[in-house]
This record gives sequence, structure tokens and C-alpha cells, in this order.
Amino acid sequence: MSALLFITGASRGLGRSFSIALTQKYFEKYAGKHALTIVLLARSDEGLRETERQVYASFGAEHGHRQQLHIERHCIDLSNLETLDAELDYILKNIRRELSSEETSETGGGNEVYDEAILINNAGSLGDLQTISTLPSLQSMQSAINFNVTSACWLTSKFMKHFSSGGSNSNAKSKTTIVNISSLCAVQAFKTCGVYCAGKAARDMFHATLAAENKNVRVLNYAPGPCDTDMQTNMRESETIDGDIKAFFRKSKDEGTIVVPMQSAQCLSKLVFGDFDFESGSHVDYFDFCSST
Repeated sequence: MSALLFITGASRGLGRSFSIALTQKYFEKYAGKHALTIVLLARSDEGLRETERQVYASFGAEHGHRQQLHIERHCIDLSNLETLDAELDYILKNIRRELSSEETSETGGGNEVYDEAILINNAGSLGDLQTISTLPSLQSMQSAINFNVTSACWLTSKFMKHFSSGGSNSNAKSKTTIVNISSLCAVQAFKTCGVYCAGKAARDMFHATLAAENKNVRVLNYAPGPCDTDMQTNMRESETIDGDIKAFFRKSKDEGTIVVPMQSAQCLSKLVFGDFDFESGSHVDYFDFCSST
């Protein structure tokens, strides 16, 4: 058996934690008997190299899984729609296959050799943290929507075409899991976060529709909770964010009630690999399952 784990925004924060936690859970579930290929995407090559180092250090050689684990890094600007399609095509078509020559010959090669394909659609940005009536420019809003919505949704579509039995690639037979990293902002309005809220809500509905169209694909909108990441720091330090929201996040940080990224990542790993059940296409929050685990 072989599996593919494809993670965007993997150079830091939650993306790095997802990479480590899901790798750990995979080898815990399969006792190191099956191969795993991880594809890491982000803009920072330095950050991706550090994520790769931490994954190998934690669950590679010292745990005896190095031969079953292969990691690829790709520096890509997911907000650049002019180059996005071609870059995704190249990456998806050239992912290394962790199979013997005999197995590759039997299947004819290609993406179909993966028994399981998992997308963690994580990359995103806050956009302008201002009231809707004071948003600075159309260009700024368009840039945020390009990154948070258009790019993320198109990646899901491309991934489906390459790996799902419901995709346009007739040879794709992988068991497919699509995880959209969502937020409480997808289902609740937050003052001065209109652009971010709109983006998260759009992604949730896009992926809920995907689930309705494809009963054989597991789709999850996962809200990781208010995690202690650079994004959270930016919200606490913003000069334009709503005062009450800023005070809440500062209090959470000071009192230690903010979510540790690795804890949320471990919760997601349990959802992805079957410890917890969920309805495909649903919005699931970290606090629904894991806040006390």
C-alpha cells in the first residue's frame, strides 16, 4: 500500500504541524509497513526545508520509517493565477511513485498507483483587517480572494481530476480525502474580518458541494481553532482590527487558552485516519472533538 499526503502552506505554523502530525498518525496506523509520499507547497524554500527536516527527524530514521517516507518540496505562489494552472499540472503529474518496478509495470505508472490520496488545503491569508466601508482598494480585495478562494478551490478541482475515481482521469483509483482548512469565521461574522470571513465561507460551501457531488470522496471543512501562529500574532498586533476581537485574542494568549498548533494538527490526524467519524462535507471544529483530549 502507498499513500500521498499533499499539504499547502507547509512552510510554517499549522501547515508544518499538519505535516508532522499526519505523518506520525499514518505510521502509527500502519506500523511502518506502507509507503508515504508527502508533497509540501509554500512560497518559502527555507521554511519548506525546515518542515522536511522536522518531519524526517521526528518520524524518519529514528523510528525506522525512513525507507517508507519520501518528501517533495515545491516553492509556489498560490496567489499568482497566471502561473497557477501550469505549476499545479507539473507538480501533480510528476509526483514520485514509491513502487517497485514490477508494481509500476502492472499499473502502467501514473497517479493511479496511490491507494490513498489526501489533500490538506491549508494556505491562506488574512487580507485587510478593516471595516467593509473602509477597505483600501479593489486590487487588495481581489488579491485576497485570488489566494483564499480561487486558488484553493482550483487546487481541489485539479487534485480531484488527478486522484479521485470521480475525476476526469479515468485511471485514477485512489481513495481520496479532501480537507479544507476552515475557520469559525466561515460560519460567524467578525467585525473588520469581512474579506477573510467571506473567503472562508466560500471555501466551505465549495467543498460541501464537492461532497454532495462525490459520495465516494471524504470531504472535511476543518476549523482548527484559534491557534498560536503568525496569523494569530498579526491579529493581536493589528492597528485596524476590531478592538473587542483584539482584546479577546490578547487575553487568550496571556491566559494560555490559545490552541497549540500541534494539538489541533493531532486532532485533524484522528479525523483523517478514522479515529473520529464525521459527515462528509460538514464543518467540524477542533472544539467539537479534541479540546479535552
